[in-house]
Amino acid sequence: MTGPHDIRPDDPLVRWMVPVRDASAPEVPCRVDGTSVAWLGRAARPGERWITGLGEDPQVVADLVQQLTSEHPVDGVTVPAAAFDLLPAHLRSPDPGR
Repeated sequence: MTGPHDIRPDDPLVRWMVPVRDASAPEVPCRVDGTSVAWLGRAARPGERWITGLGEDPQVVADLVQQLTSEHPVDGVTVPAAAFDLLPAHLRSPDPGR
């Protein structure tokens, strides 16, 4: 591992460091588009896989989440409310937390 890769270097409130094997291969599956990012991680419950997405443009966040779900099985997602409404039905929980 060569060290962390800062995927939101200019964000004044959120810092997310992704460990990398080399400069082009993050160990944590993630997608970045401008100031938006989505990554695959483990949930609090053992064995669950969860995608978290952040960004200013809800459509970009939703697109990044969908890219990851097309490549990895997931149990749920955490995104801003505006992005949640843009996700396909199979990714929206019937009783989302706020």
